[in-house]
Amino acid sequence: MSLLFFGLAAIYALATLVPTVACAVRGLHDIGKSGWWIALGLIPVADIALIALLLFTGDHNDNQHGPNPRLSPPTTGYRNC
Repeated sequence: MSLLFFGLAAIYALATLVPTVACAVRGLHDIGKSGWWIALGLIPVADIALIALLLFTGDHNDNQHGPNPRLSPPTTGYRNC
């Protein structure tokens, strides 16, 4: 029974890894930071700084990563995190 649970948990973790990282990188881009700041999550104490960065509201104007997605007109497709 525990082997089945471990297998399902591993499949779930792998299936949600890429979308979670993508949303975190998009959030970092919204505040004008590089996506490489996500690597702070690999350092045990520094991950608190990453969480704090992700709590900031994005730039109200365009930044080096593109226009503010909240101010641009809606597009087709699902792009929200």
